Amino acid sequence: ISLVDHGSFPSSISAPGHSPTAIRPPLWPLALAGAYEVTGARAIQTRWAVGRWLEVVLGALTVALVYLIALELWDPRVALLAGAIAAVYPPLLLIGSALLSETLFIPLVLAAVLAALRSRRAPRAAAWGVAAGALVGLGAMTRANGLALVVPVGFLVWSTRPRLRLHSIAAPLAAAAATVAMLIPWTVRNAEVLHRFVPLSTQAGYTLAGAYG
Repeated sequence: ISLVDHGSFPSSISAPGHSPTAIRPPLWPLALAGAYEVTGARAIQTRWAVGRWLEVVLGALTVALVYLIALELWDPRVALLAGAIAAVYPPLLLIGSALLSETLFIPLVLAAVLAALRSRRAPRAAAWGVAAGALVGLGAMTRANGLALVVPVGFLVWSTRPRLRLHSIAAPLAAAAATVAMLIPWTVRNAEVLHRFVPLSTQAGYTLAGAYG
């Protein structure tokens, strides 16, 4: 709402003196702000409705991606079954009852996995590696723990043999570079407003204290 109404991220009650913060990655608020701006939603109830319709689209995309990943690994019958299960899986249904970042994070993670799997049989593996890495970066810009996906995605796209030749490591290097590239704009913003190097988020301490304190 602040992005639409004021053109900037708001200060946070979690930060000292209600100062600017990077406690959460920005992509989900940006996605919601984009939906509000495109639809012209201004009333709070209208914005809730727009946000939930956005989640409907993302939920349908999640089901489609589950189907495509299963199709990549098995046969059409298994893929249809996987998609059907995803369509009625209770956690995926319930996540759309509130405007939570998981709704965007899940399809980004699935899309990254699909791109990595496609790279294993594509003639231009490095191009698919770039796509997979960029999607990992976007996932991390939605939820900070998404950055951990760069490791398994890197191994998935590293499929050409012999492993240590330049043409073999091109895809994982491209994936890593694309991931980093997605983080640069937010890192620059954090340097400007926080006056220190924060590549993604400052939530690690809060998360550890909340989960394990």
